[in-house]
Amino acid sequence: MAYCDNLYNIGNIIGFTGQLHDFPTVYFKCDQQDIVGHITQRHEYPQNIGRQEPMPLGGIPYSIRNVVNSKGELVAKEYYGNYAFHTSRGTFTALGTAIRPGQGPMLDMAVVNILAQAIRNNPNEKQLSAIGDQDERAIKATMETKNKMLSQLTQLNSAAKRGHAALQKRGLA
Repeated sequence: MAYCDNLYNIGNIIGFTGQLHDFPTVYFKCDQQDIVGHITQRHEYPQNIGRQEPMPLGGIPYSIRNVVNSKGELVAKEYYGNYAFHTSRGTFTALGTAIRPGQGPMLDMAVVNILAQAIRNNPNEKQLSAIGDQDERAIKATMETKNKMLSQLTQLNSAAKRGHAALQKRGLA
């Protein structure tokens, strides 16, 4: 049995972010149990791929809205009442609003069948499920620092090789 099948099933799909045919993140809402969650299929951090731990709503309204972020990009934000608790990397497309190029809105079942692949392909909970936005920012900052250091080491290695070659030319190495 897959993780949280009570939430992650076809009947609870409400929409997606990303491109429909390119491993979108799929969003779910179970009204009977008053819980929401999403399945991330593609992410720069492999630990963030999979099924999110369900979020209980406790009767508080839940919504997803496309908003302009600080970089001027249109992205989806999930709200718990008036509190924005998750910002996506892309815009949210609700079922029934996906557009087929040159043909208008897609049939819901065609979209649902594509989105349902996320359920089948991602049966496990994300490793980062319990990690919040602050932790994700810290991980991202660490990765950026690591990449800068690797770049600096590469530059230092090149400089050392050039210095060694110059010393060899002079017969000093």
